[in-house]
Amino acid sequence: MFGTDGIRGEVFQWPFLPTELVSLGASIAKILKARQKKMVIACDTRSSGQMITSSLGSGIMAKGVDVLDLGVMSTPALAFLTKHYNADFGLMISASHNPYQDNGIKIFNASGEKISVGIEQKISRTYFDQNFSFSVNTVGKMIDMKSIALHPYLDFLRSHFASLNLYQTRIAIDCANGALSGWAKDFLHVLGADVIAIADEPDGMNINANCGATHPTLIQKMVTQNQADIGFTFDGDGDRVMAVNKNGDLLDGDQILAILSLDQLHTNTFKILKVVGTVMANLGLQKLLESHGVQFFKTQVGDKFVADKMIETKAQIGGEASGHVILGDYAMIGDGLLVALKLLSIYQHSKSLPLAFIPTSQRLENVSIKNKRLLNLPEWQSFLDTLIHDHGNSSYILVRPSGTEPLIRIFVQCDNEALIEHIISACRQKITELDNDKYLI
Repeated sequence: MFGTDGIRGEVFQWPFLPTELVSLGASIAKILKARQKKMVIACDTRSSGQMITSSLGSGIMAKGVDVLDLGVMSTPALAFLTKHYNADFGLMISASHNPYQDNGIKIFNASGEKISVGIEQKISRTYFDQNFSFSVNTVGKMIDMKSIALHPYLDFLRSHFASLNLYQTRIAIDCANGALSGWAKDFLHVLGADVIAIADEPDGMNINANCGATHPTLIQKMVTQNQADIGFTFDGDGDRVMAVNKNGDLLDGDQILAILSLDQLHTNTFKILKVVGTVMANLGLQKLLESHGVQFFKTQVGDKFVADKMIETKAQIGGEASGHVILGDYAMIGDGLLVALKLLSIYQHSKSLPLAFIPTSQRLENVSIKNKRLLNLPEWQSFLDTLIHDHGNSSYILVRPSGTEPLIRIFVQCDNEALIEHIISACRQKITELDNDKYLI
């Protein structure tokens, strides 16, 4: 049921059916409800958000838990408000960067952190067992918090960037027609910025549609055409960000990690700065950080795993190339707007945000498949072992199933573009060969 980032799937397909969501809500409440017997819930701008909120909320209230409905909200805001409102848990209804036909459920504990795999497994078992008891004497209620919910989160951002003055700074932002639409522009404008916003008019079906962090060329074009000082592109639920400097250079998550790390080295006194990336981090980032004496740790893809590794290693910064960047001094979750403000504070002093390193050439290709488990087949393992034996000294090869979609992701880094194409083509051909009924497990 759970993937790398909560539960995700197509709306009106299991488990995103109203009746199933009621049971799922009851399962979550049974495992996570505690002394407060209240929780918070929010959604992004997808047309299915309120339906899913109501269905989950019914199951949660049936277990005696009050539901504080925060309305449309970014994922990091929801995580912050879970702790702020002293809730037992929080639910974010979002499929992040996926199209509007999909939706998802991200679950946060009382500390505003994503729940562990162990808790996910308990929720799944409870859902499938359907072992519930209800009492008419302990039914929870729905509390509408939409008009005031965001204020504490905005106060939190203002308090940490009180000295940020964006007067005479032109900023372009792409809100992906998602959770940051409208208010992110206003927030930056209050700080003095001249803001040009695109993909800022959600209609329930245009979230992430040819915009946002998965389509960064749009913000690159906006920055250069409008002579902006800097640009930011977010994803649908606001936990990812990529930046663009005034030259039109894209600063992905790896570049942002490098910029933030170098800033930390210049402005703070650390015995050792520790940074967490993923197995898909660019080799150029690793070389740069190690050349400055930074300890660089790698973990599997997914911001939850980055956060876990940061806690384990006591790292100050973590993230992944897709734009999930975690600033441990503020929160243990990716927060696109928070990271943007941090980059703006660096820009305010330096007046530039150049590329921090020359990236090693890399390519990511997604292959649609029916059977994600084909990567466990002996035929695939033998093929990959041979490929790595032949090219491992001159390239980095990673092939993994997506945790959120029916895809296999082929990732290759190498200074030789022709070799990248050869490796990806060979992998694609083998995956297609093995993805048939003969090999279904």
